[in-house]
Amino acid sequence: MEDAAIREGFSDLRPGKDYDPLYQSTLCRQKADWLIGINASRLFSVLYHRTLNVGRVQTPTLAMLADRDGKIVLFRKEKYHHVRLALEGTEAVSEKIPAMEDAQAIRNACDGQQAVCVSLVREKKTEQPSKLYDLTTLQREANRVFGYTAKQTLDYAQSLYEKKLLTYPRTDSRYLTGDMAETASVVLHLAARVPPFDACPKFFPDVLTLVNDKEVSDHHALIPTLELEKADVPALPVGERNILLLVCCKLLCAAAEPFVYEVVTAAFECGGYTFTAKGKQVLSQGWRAIQEVFRSSLKEKPEDEDAGGVLPALTEGQVFEPVTASVTEHFTSPPRPYTEDSLLAAMENAGKEDIPEDAERRGLGTPATRAAIIEKLVSGGFVERKGKNLIPTKAGVNLVTVLPELLTSPKLTADWEQRLNEVAKGQASPEDFMDGIEAMAAELVRKYSHISEDGQKLFQPEKETVGLCPRCGKPVAFAKGIEVGHVFKLGTKYSTALNAIYLDENGKEQTIIMGCYGIGVSRVVAACIEQNNDGDGIAFPPPLAPFDLELLNLDPKNADTAAKADELYDLLTGMGLDVLLDDREERPGVKFKDADLVGLPMQVVVGGKGLARGIVEVKNRKTGEKSELPVEGFAEAFAAWRKSVLACWGM
Repeated sequence: MEDAAIREGFSDLRPGKDYDPLYQSTLCRQKADWLIGINASRLFSVLYHRTLNVGRVQTPTLAMLADRDGKIVLFRKEKYHHVRLALEGTEAVSEKIPAMEDAQAIRNACDGQQAVCVSLVREKKTEQPSKLYDLTTLQREANRVFGYTAKQTLDYAQSLYEKKLLTYPRTDSRYLTGDMAETASVVLHLAARVPPFDACPKFFPDVLTLVNDKEVSDHHALIPTLELEKADVPALPVGERNILLLVCCKLLCAAAEPFVYEVVTAAFECGGYTFTAKGKQVLSQGWRAIQEVFRSSLKEKPEDEDAGGVLPALTEGQVFEPVTASVTEHFTSPPRPYTEDSLLAAMENAGKEDIPEDAERRGLGTPATRAAIIEKLVSGGFVERKGKNLIPTKAGVNLVTVLPELLTSPKLTADWEQRLNEVAKGQASPEDFMDGIEAMAAELVRKYSHISEDGQKLFQPEKETVGLCPRCGKPVAFAKGIEVGHVFKLGTKYSTALNAIYLDENGKEQTIIMGCYGIGVSRVVAACIEQNNDGDGIAFPPPLAPFDLELLNLDPKNADTAAKADELYDLLTGMGLDVLLDDREERPGVKFKDADLVGLPMQVVVGGKGLARGIVEVKNRKTGEKSELPVEGFAEAFAAWRKSVLACWGM
């Protein structure tokens, strides 16, 4: 925030009582979420004998995932066909044709015949750059480009904020305030000097397109700070660096000129049928030039959303003969599963049409809470990640099925926000609102107090049955377990020798039946490995790992590399860490494979090429994420990176 804005704020202070209705509205929302959430969660957990978390935001989000999954499961693909004409330098395509016989008939009528260009339509279009990032749009873009979860993106952005490289991340605004125009102009020029943007064509940014005081509520859009000038961007951890570059790219694009292009649609007649060819001609790259520079710097390129080739020079009345006609077969596609990108967009827009424009909150959740909602669904076993896709589990689908529509629909949020908006304006009583919430909770408990016996089985874990019990006739199933301890029945061997006796209820002496128990250390290690491994080997949790980290010297014959490896070994051991040094004269690939196989939580890699660049590579064995730490200031950078490794283990 600029000094001028702070002074202006103090000069326009309002009495605290003016905000009492807003306070009451916020308090009502908090109380209502707690009251409905705790009662509904307890109610359905008791009914179905499993912990079932129910919430105003979480449950409708799960319902959207279940609904999309249902549409995918029920989808039945349909076949259709296109007839294609091969012209000089382009291809014209028919409309969709359901029946193969009809497509073949059209193909036969056109093959070897004359095609005439009967119309040529040119349409100039201008695509303005998208607005700056709020948290949700940043999370969506980071998921699409890098595959980061919403939580990972928030964590990286928060870390950059704490390092003073990024403005406050938990924002729902995509504009800046007028007092920030001068600062934004400076930051724009700083961002343009950061690789890879230093390779962008020169342009004249329009800062005013970033400014809109009316669209800024509590916090302005996400942008880099003036600290960017002093930042060593390449030395940042990979995740933080990617997020910072993404924000820099968005800032540069948002202030750049529009993307201008021409869409050309050509219609051809052949054999009495109409065919179409479409193409695009770029007139001015504008902001797209910056985006392309950034995309080309990425190791894995995101999907190109901009399809469309360039048509050759065409004129109306132009004749092509003879043409070659062919038939291609296609199938309709099912709806795509939600990714975090598309789910965040759906959460942001859910129920919007029923919520007043001036309501404090719109959609499901807030930019700051949506990531936590998704993670809660995953950790609760109701949603699982398959690549980038979010798929509801059987338990998730069952939960949505058994809950009333009141709890699964965004309409509840829309209704609340309508009424809370009235409370915030002083037009409605907070007491009346809470009376309604309490009545709703009581009605839920009353209406759903009993379920059928079959309903109680919905959330029982599925077991593979191997047959029926000969005694009771019920299914017999195998269950997996890990044995880490024993109970040994010793009988009376030792009690007889020791004359260890007791009097029973009849006053008669009886020999004590003895037993003992023990936990095997080797069994605990084996159980740990069983639960913490992947295709490459072990992934030891830090408390059980035989060493804290493995230090890999990739070139022990090189004196400089060996000296740096020894120096880092002394440094790391001096920090109280147990270090396993791999200085074998083996190929780097062998060392990497062995390091993953052994599975120590952290790997530090020292190689000649990295040292020449002034960096040391590190790897988090649990996540597989690699980062680069600077040789200068390694101790500080390593300490910060180690904290992130321990955090992924919940430490």
